[in-house]
Amino acid sequence: MNFTLAFLSLLSVVSAAVMPTMNMIVPTTHRVVSVEEYMGRNMTNEHLDKRTPGNVFLCTDAGFQGTCVEITGAFDGGCVDLGFDLDNLVSSFGPDPGQTCIVYNAHGCADSGAGDPAFAYFISFPGVSDLSQPFIGSDGHQNAPFNDIISSYQCFFTTT
Repeated sequence: MNFTLAFLSLLSVVSAAVMPTMNMIVPTTHRVVSVEEYMGRNMTNEHLDKRTPGNVFLCTDAGFQGTCVEITGAFDGGCVDLGFDLDNLVSSFGPDPGQTCIVYNAHGCADSGAGDPAFAYFISFPGVSDLSQPFIGSDGHQNAPFNDIISSYQCFFTTT
């Protein structure tokens, strides 16, 4: 009985020490993949200068929660089409420091296919944690919500 009581007391102390707080960001799932692996093809750029790693962190829920994927190694200006796991599901978008990204509502970082230009917004570090709310883009424009709409993106390195 004393052992069980002591064990439960210790367990409650340990549990309280590791309980996430409201300020902690704890994604439900998180994986890191290279852009080549994510897109299933070899993308190289021999002119890539050493600036930033080209990583983008995308999550399916606001506040960088839900299913999260960190896509790494995209080259300057390269278009990344989102796969079925993220296409039209992104609610948080965060590029690395030193990058400005353009997010699109269509694949191919261009036309939506209906003759209308794709909706596109500029996002820089630290990104947008809740795309369901209006936000100021890195181009200074007030943007309408863009939740669960992103199908592709491309990032450009900014000079430092």
